[in-house]
Amino acid sequence: MAGFSIKDRKNMSLAMQLAAKGKYGVRTNPMVGCVITKDDEIIATGYHQTYGSDHAEIDALKKINFSAHGSTVYITLEPCSHHGKTPPCVNALIDSGVSRVVVSSQDPNPLVAGDGIQKLESSGVTVELGLMDDQNRDLNKGFFSRHERNRPFVTAKIAMTLDGKIALKNGESKWITSESSRKDVHLLRASSDAILTGSNTVLKDNPSLTVRLDENFNNPIRVVVDSKDQVTDKSLNIFSSNAETLIIDSSSDSLKKDGRIDLKKLLHSDKLSNINNLLVESGPILLEALMEDSLIDEFIIYIAPKLMGGDSISAFSFNSQSMVDIKNFQITEMKQIDEDIKLTGHL
Repeated sequence: MAGFSIKDRKNMSLAMQLAAKGKYGVRTNPMVGCVITKDDEIIATGYHQTYGSDHAEIDALKKINFSAHGSTVYITLEPCSHHGKTPPCVNALIDSGVSRVVVSSQDPNPLVAGDGIQKLESSGVTVELGLMDDQNRDLNKGFFSRHERNRPFVTAKIAMTLDGKIALKNGESKWITSESSRKDVHLLRASSDAILTGSNTVLKDNPSLTVRLDENFNNPIRVVVDSKDQVTDKSLNIFSSNAETLIIDSSSDSLKKDGRIDLKKLLHSDKLSNINNLLVESGPILLEALMEDSLIDEFIIYIAPKLMGGDSISAFSFNSQSMVDIKNFQITEMKQIDEDIKLTGHL
């Protein structure tokens, strides 16, 4: 890693903040920010705003009429070198006359994977790699997971009471958490490419699993694991026309194991090959099946200050046989939303 200055870090930090603004618009593309400086002054900034729109570098270069002679460019991800929805950004950078490019992370996409950096260097541009790489990988964890692990980054969302319950014995669960927490869940859905649930949840709760906010957000794809072919009623909310629905049933022979859907195969399959971030909203059966195969990367748990009692349905139904067997939850973030507590973490 190069020896970066305080100004380098400040400019890349700004680029990272700009990148995060694309959270709800870039879909399966990465969030990318760009800052262009000359003589230690910022002359242009940009970010990738929506899927199919200008990449961050082009967004910034347009503001200075593609004239960047002698400048330093800070980009959170290696500039693309291939034709996709847009032309290669690396060509625009070279043609604009940039002298130095500071890149946070190399692009894991095999269509790029170092080629953008190589083209810059071959054209005489100084390239320095690795500034705030960890922060960028965390920001784009779904994108890196898809390209490096060949599966989405999986987040399980749970809303429960203080005593770990998700519904009364009769199945009633509306509403455990506050309206503000439920709005936060819709934002979580808006930042996801797909939502995974099970047939039991669909039949019991009849959820829509869509983003219902005043702003215009994209709806994620709804993926239903239905090993027993139970989800056939087309009047269910899961089949509403405002979002795509993918039913994984018994006809998916390549994904089956011992008569059931193999969740590991599903996550690595072509059916989810374009999914960066997969949100799990389900009951304990599917949740624990994913946990057994270590397929959940992150939990987001909303805890309401309520108690349901022992006969109610627990978020987790497994039983630890000794203190050695209990699962340790590592909290990475904790915040209050009205009267609820939102925990983010992993096992």
